[in-house]
Amino acid sequence: SFNWANIPTEFFNKSNRSKIHRYFQISMVILSVFAVGKMVGLLASGSKDYKSLTKRSNISFDDSNKFTRIELDELRAANVFRTDQVIKTKDPVK
Repeated sequence: SFNWANIPTEFFNKSNRSKIHRYFQISMVILSVFAVGKMVGLLASGSKDYKSLTKRSNISFDDSNKFTRIELDELRAANVFRTDQVIKTKDPVK
């Protein structure tokens, strides 16, 4: 019969500690080698080839939806964010 309560006791038994320690060391070495290899590979591959893009590009904007000066004045007058209100604070006690 299998006893689930004995799993931690058996796993961390003194006779198994050296095996667990060795497996942990091996996995850390493999993980470190993989991480360093991945970083070196990324650095060695360089950046994407952007030579096909020209240095001078023409960008066009759609000017049909620009605000007119009258519309901007209406927005300012509407005071959307209520920035002209005075904030009252209590005077510090002297």
